[in-house]
Amino acid sequence: MRRPLSTVLTLSVLATLMSALPAIAVDARTSIDGGMCTPWTTKQVSSAMKEQMKVVREDPDYCVWYSKKDHSGNISTLSASLWGGDPSSDTPLLDQARGESWRNWTSEDTVAGVPVLLTDVRRSRKNREITAAAFPDDVTWLDINATSVIGADVKRAVKKMVEIAAPMFATGAGASPAASEPAPVETASASPSGGPATACELLTADEVSAAIGEDVRVGVDVPEQCLYGTEGSMLQVVILTSAPDQTTSMLDRRKERSPDATPSEIGGHPALFEVGPLLGVPTVYVYPSADVELSLDLVTEQQLDAQAVLTGLAEVAVGRLVELGLPVAPTPVPTLQPGTGLCSILSAEEASAALGGTPIVQTLSEADGCAHQADGSSAAVYLEILRDDRAADIHQGMSQVSERFELAGMPAGQQDMPPASIVVLLPDDTTAVMLTVGGPEGFDAHASARALAELVAPRVKAYLGL
Repeated sequence: MRRPLSTVLTLSVLATLMSALPAIAVDARTSIDGGMCTPWTTKQVSSAMKEQMKVVREDPDYCVWYSKKDHSGNISTLSASLWGGDPSSDTPLLDQARGESWRNWTSEDTVAGVPVLLTDVRRSRKNREITAAAFPDDVTWLDINATSVIGADVKRAVKKMVEIAAPMFATGAGASPAASEPAPVETASASPSGGPATACELLTADEVSAAIGEDVRVGVDVPEQCLYGTEGSMLQVVILTSAPDQTTSMLDRRKERSPDATPSEIGGHPALFEVGPLLGVPTVYVYPSADVELSLDLVTEQQLDAQAVLTGLAEVAVGRLVELGLPVAPTPVPTLQPGTGLCSILSAEEASAALGGTPIVQTLSEADGCAHQADGSSAAVYLEILRDDRAADIHQGMSQVSERFELAGMPAGQQDMPPASIVVLLPDDTTAVMLTVGGPEGFDAHASARALAELVAPRVKAYLGL
């Protein structure tokens, strides 16, 4: 459900929020202009930690993200900071870090070409914690600490953080981290956040300031919502996608909820304009696809033509939304019947389609295993859930897998073993799921296994109750 603007934040609360924005950095060796959080978007941090995170502290030399509280009141945390080392020493920063035995480094790795020191993952029930130090150039020492209370793979999380930040810092010996400027949104062909566009990528603060005649700052920045404000004005940008079980278009659904909204067209897309009947908040809704709704709300003490302001900003925003990439509506996950076995999420028909239409003649299904086999050939599809020592072996061996990626929010990897191809999913630290597709000579098992894994991955999460 979309959160009503005026019931979420009042102007006075917004003013307090804006006053807490970070100061400008001074020492480029141990701080970053604009705040230590700037190398990462909230969406990237949330993806790395496998739960929604938010910035709770942003200083030039320190950034902290928190998750929501779990049922026991605990929170996951992530922090990043820069260390200067000993500037009077001729010893490289990496060797200085190696010499700090109190940090308890236990391993070294290379991520995106960057040397990284790591501690062991400290475990207590579902709690996981790790510390890492990365050295993207001769003058940068980046410290990252990750703590998860949901059992997420924190080692993967800190590596992902290093991978994202490395291009910003690795500017050559003696360069300031701030010397690498991000590409402007206006010329981007893909979202800077590495996925579908986020709300704050659709408009710059300068564009909003020019439209409402006041200098605004960003107060809320999460993937689906962006809030720009001053002491007297607020502009909210929201991106919504349809629910998995929604059968009507987002436009038709809005018309049902807002029958008095005025139809229009913005940027070549259907649009609606409404002044909220209860709170009197003017809102523009734009529909770049049947599954996506882009809305802009404006609350201001100024005498403005709200519809004209919102229409102009919405035209810019929807153009960027389409250019950077529309979010994809969630794939409906089939209802799973208890006790039907793992083949309840991978049917014989789907296995046959993955094998190029080869008929399946035998299906074997257990709680943790499913096998679909064709007659008289090596063509088969196997799906298996691994736990305990077998899962631990898969987790440890993932670093050697030739192709690694992410499916349905889970780390994944693919390895070809002709005539078969294997895709592995890692739902949590103690479980691994293996999908194997094998076919006759000349069959593209790699492409088939990847396509089938994309279909099955969200179902695997539902089957495991994740």
